[in-house]
Amino acid sequence: MTIKQLAFAARQALQSQSGLALKLSHVYELMASAYEFKTYASFCANHVFARVGRDQTPSTEAIGARSLDLGYAPENALSIAALLPQYLRDQNISVVRISELVAAIYEDSPETDDDEEEDTYSAHSTYDGPELWREDALLMSGLKAAAERGSAEAHFGLALLLNPESFDDEESDQSGWYWAQQESEGRTLSAVEKEWAQSYRITRDRRTAFEHHLRSAGALGHSRALLLMAEHFEDTTFYETSQDLSRVSHSLHAARVAENLDRHDDAKAWWTRAAEHGNTEAMRHLIECYDTRDLTRCWTWLYLAQLLGTDLTKDHHEAIDESGNPYDDDVGGAAYVGGFEGVQLGEIPAAQHTKAHEHANALYAAIQAHRNERLTAKD
Repeated sequence: MTIKQLAFAARQALQSQSGLALKLSHVYELMASAYEFKTYASFCANHVFARVGRDQTPSTEAIGARSLDLGYAPENALSIAALLPQYLRDQNISVVRISELVAAIYEDSPETDDDEEEDTYSAHSTYDGPELWREDALLMSGLKAAAERGSAEAHFGLALLLNPESFDDEESDQSGWYWAQQESEGRTLSAVEKEWAQSYRITRDRRTAFEHHLRSAGALGHSRALLLMAEHFEDTTFYETSQDLSRVSHSLHAARVAENLDRHDDAKAWWTRAAEHGNTEAMRHLIECYDTRDLTRCWTWLYLAQLLGTDLTKDHHEAIDESGNPYDDDVGGAAYVGGFEGVQLGEIPAAQHTKAHEHANALYAAIQAHRNERLTAKD
């Protein structure tokens, strides 16, 4: 069901039950009012209708008031206010803020596994999962409409939802491409061959749509879209335009992509930003890879990690599987030793230790202040 189909169906239901003649434009306005929006335009600014998400109760009072604003007689407004909420509940309609939905998708995306204190973009999902979001035609049509109106966030959300999960499945791609090509040349395929061909076409079309929406979001200045463009297409626009690191929260992801692109100056800047915001993985990486010649700075990271409850000098070993993930006894199979050795630093003069302590304390105070600000904002 698309937005237009929802509006048509809602109008038909209201008219058949109330005997009223309703303008289609009024139905859009009334559906928006059901969720406390003054106008459909104000709803469209940041929200979409969906059939997945948290349960919501349409406002009978708001619908009645909006009906009066639209010129309906009081008795007709009462009828609309009684009928429309029930229809919306029967259709399992909810309203979703685009930025909230995109945050949940981004958190669940395989592109990002950062665990950063400063990442204000992640959100605990109140939805069931991207596979269900993709299947929600109402949600998808709303995002596409918002994207057509120039919403970078909507473009980015569509890119995340349409991102094929089989980018690296070259064997499946090649076999599917072959059978799709054979079918296009007129060959009659078996059921299995047709399935492979269709699977290839679906993945191909999703790749095309993924790239379109990702690049569209990037063209509108969406920083996370630009970062994924760097990762998938080696487009370095993100690193050429993100001069103000304080405005972007996904430091670890940016650092790793920069290293893959051999942009080591950029990588160091992003690892540093992550470390300064309390990420001890970044501190270890800087000690081992980028700040090795600056022992005072290395000791600063060591002291800062200690203030945050992590001793980087201790070895950390664990059982892992052949993929490098923590070993799961329930799965079984071969186990290997993973982890890392504790860092070992050369000695520096007492004055340098004092300087490192002072810098670490200042960074720690800033981290704590930032965390307190976030907690206050949530309250």
